[in-house]
Amino acid sequence: MTPGRKSDVTMAIIDKVSPKKIFWPIVSAGAALGLLLSWGVLSGDQQGRVNLIYLLFLYLFLPTLSLLVSLLSIAGGRGINLARLVVALPLWSQETKSLLRRNHQLKLDKYWLLMQSQAAAVAFSLVSLLVFFVLLLVTDINFVWRSTLLEAIDLLPLLKTVSGLWWFWPEAQPTLALLQATQDSRLVSGSGDASVYASWWPFILATQIGYSLLPRTVLLLLARRWCITRAESDLDV
Repeated sequence: MTPGRKSDVTMAIIDKVSPKKIFWPIVSAGAALGLLLSWGVLSGDQQGRVNLIYLLFLYLFLPTLSLLVSLLSIAGGRGINLARLVVALPLWSQETKSLLRRNHQLKLDKYWLLMQSQAAAVAFSLVSLLVFFVLLLVTDINFVWRSTLLEAIDLLPLLKTVSGLWWFWPEAQPTLALLQATQDSRLVSGSGDASVYASWWPFILATQIGYSLLPRTVLLLLARRWCITRAESDLDV
């Protein structure tokens, strides 16, 4: 068989086992999770107050931690991610089960599931951004933060470190004055200037893009490339 003909056959087999195609049920699970969590947190309390620390957990700590777990597990073992949990559910058709078996036989499942997990994470981020923009347009979100143990001066270094990724956007940089003005307490009334509570939105937007959407998009493209390269390597042997 000529090299060109062999390459054509290899690519035909790769297309058949679908290592580069997105599995939409997994992506839908990520989108649904983004909708539920973002709507729940961004809706705030009865007064429309949204806790900044909750948003940091949702758009900074959770994406960063899950990204590290995915990278570490893919380097050392089978991989732990949302996609693996979803495909483990006993509700898929025989066609889907057959696809999963073929990927496993070709030793593509780890990379394929990593790709699907990143696609789900991108969907999570996009839906979260959509919810964020919709609520900014139709409601007046008051961003506050609460802590019994932390003061504004304690939180500022962390936020400064986080916002170093977008040093070129002054409006998205946290300041001590903003932290002090938006600290919320059940015993002390807030600032008289209501507009100050909306001033966190550029920081929240930049956090979502910088720590959730962009890293997951890059890893999605890399995972897709790894999956195709692994399939070509195994089939050419």
